[in-house]
Amino acid sequence: MYTKLFSSLALLVIPGVARGLIETCEDLQAAFELTQTQDVVDEISTFGDIECPMFTNMTMTSNTLTLNSAEDLSITSGSTSLINVRLEVTNGAKLVWETSVFFLGDEEVENNVNGGGVFVGEGSTVRFLNDVQIRDVRITNERDGDSDNAVFVRDGGCVWTAGFFRVDGEATFTSCAIIGTGESPPGSGGAVFVDATGSVLFNQGVAISDTFITNDGGGDGGGIFNLGKVNIKGDSRFEELSARSGAAIFNGEDASFNFRNGASAFFRDLSNRDSEGSALVNLGFFKFSGPVLFVDAEAPVIVATEGSTTIISRDSAFWMFENDDVTGEAISVADSAEVSIPGSVSFVGF
Repeated sequence: MYTKLFSSLALLVIPGVARGLIETCEDLQAAFELTQTQDVVDEISTFGDIECPMFTNMTMTSNTLTLNSAEDLSITSGSTSLINVRLEVTNGAKLVWETSVFFLGDEEVENNVNGGGVFVGEGSTVRFLNDVQIRDVRITNERDGDSDNAVFVRDGGCVWTAGFFRVDGEATFTSCAIIGTGESPPGSGGAVFVDATGSVLFNQGVAISDTFITNDGGGDGGGIFNLGKVNIKGDSRFEELSARSGAAIFNGEDASFNFRNGASAFFRDLSNRDSEGSALVNLGFFKFSGPVLFVDAEAPVIVATEGSTTIISRDSAFWMFENDDVTGEAISVADSAEVSIPGSVSFVGF
């Protein structure tokens, strides 16, 4: 678990109304509601289970909510469970959460929302000081009455942000999904959707697995769909992902995506339905800073479009073992794209 930058005592002196210990779904909802009028500081247990009887939005649109650990995290490990809970922070509001958090959805329930676990509006901030896990969260388009078409196409299976979303510990997203509706295709960002004004920081890396976007049309970026800024400072994994294109990552035009501090990345079992970049489709700026291993990712593994810049780090490798009939190259490069491939990069099976 990540060693936080701030002590509990330091967090407790943040100005705000101290209410006590949050133990129930109702307690958490009351804390969010109180932020409508003032900053709020509360405590929550690292061993607590906050379970709502049905899918519940915790919404804040102003001020700051700080949730400190009720235990000393220097001698205690554990996580707060949030069951059937979605956090929505908008209009410049700020949420700071000290304990590790485990979001658990219901794989049988599909919700008509952007960001099945966390939604961050433009100008707002959600910061987790320790680990975050989100599991079994599914979203779907909203139907137009009895029509086969959708009123809204939903994005971001687990997280949607147009603001600042930061995880200082390890971030793990498992079994996130976006489901199409009738004739309407599913949205993008199987685990995380970053809008043009959005920014994401994973300080200790991210692991995304068993995440998919269903139906034949639509749905790019099975792991992360980025139109803004993404920075990853720890070793990361992307496994068993599917999407129309960019099964692991879709990086949009004018977007920037950086692995920093020599962080390594591992990609495995990636399926792109339209043969457009099983690991990465890059329209903007993308940089790996540490070695990358691609295993059994469908060709082309990386697609670099016109005007994009893609930097692959030294000692990276592209391995294909399961398919003896591989067609196409590992990397597809448009004429005006810039791609840096060091001589130490190896290709097996392509």
